[in-house]
Amino acid sequence: MPITLADVEEELAGTPEEIPGSYTDRDSLLCAVAITMGRDPLDANELP
Repeated sequence: MPITLADVEEELAGTPEEIPGSYTDRDSLLCAVAITMGRDPLDANELP
C-alpha cells in the first residue's frame, strides 16, 4: 500500500507519543566501539 500525501498530513497533524527510554554507560560504550570510535570525522575517504 503506497503512502499518500493524505497519510503524511494525518500523521503530522497528530500529537507525537513520548516513549520513555534511557541510555546506560554500557550502551554508550557499545556505540563507541561498534560504530563511532576509530573514525576520523575530517577524512573525506571515510565520509558517506
